[in-house]
Amino acid sequence: MNNIVEHNTETMEIMPAGTSAIRTTEEHEITRELTPVELLQMAIRDRVNVEIIERLMELNKRWEDNKACKAFYEAISDARAEIPVIFKNNQGHNYKYEDIASIAATIDPILARHGLCYRFHTESTKELVTVTCIISHKDGHRERNSLSAPPDEAMGNRKNYNHSIGSTVTYLSRYTLRAALGLAASADDDGTYARYNNGQASAIANDNAPVNPQQLLQIKKLMAEASVSEERICSICKVDNIENIPSRFFNSVIAKLNQSLRLQMEQQQKEAAHV
Repeated sequence: MNNIVEHNTETMEIMPAGTSAIRTTEEHEITRELTPVELLQMAIRDRVNVEIIERLMELNKRWEDNKACKAFYEAISDARAEIPVIFKNNQGHNYKYEDIASIAATIDPILARHGLCYRFHTESTKELVTVTCIISHKDGHRERNSLSAPPDEAMGNRKNYNHSIGSTVTYLSRYTLRAALGLAASADDDGTYARYNNGQASAIANDNAPVNPQQLLQIKKLMAEASVSEERICSICKVDNIENIPSRFFNSVIAKLNQSLRLQMEQQQKEAAHV
């Protein structure tokens, strides 16, 4: 890979591959690999041909996208570690549910601390309502989770069409947000997922439960980007299908896939530097 030599006159020159050092005025050597944007700047400065510049621009975009994606998943993981179980506080027809306001009040400050935010996009026809929850990170990466359902007719003629649309949007907003963040909610009242002990709630986690649909989507996306086969992931997790990966393995699988992707990007940088 090409490297930079900085002299005390602040001039810069390209050194041949293999010298890999920055020499300071004290003659100390600090090894540092060039980033794609530095390679691109050098290529433009040296007026290399357009084809090489385009390749470096593509490499830099992939590198930046990968950094943003990694930062997104780290932020999601850190935020989820702080988000408590959200208890169902509203009564529906023969069931309890947590309203969107209580979810927002719980998660918004936590997400903000980790550079995350969310918004909803809604589409509707006479037959179907679709809500998409978009989770965004300050570094630019974002992911979407969509659900669709017919307009709510649970209360029959007591609701007009606009009210039924609004009810469905609220319902789908709640579930797309929960799915996008992988949030847990307390059970209806049967104690399967939560119990009360002297007024204190404690969640009962099942580490052997498989990854949820959103986690599975994240794994599949990274597998495709890193060109890692399903057989390889199944072998690591000792399962016969990636849908059966235990949720306790999720963070380690994501970390391994990100590492594989990073190594591929570094190799591409080295190849581009020798073009």
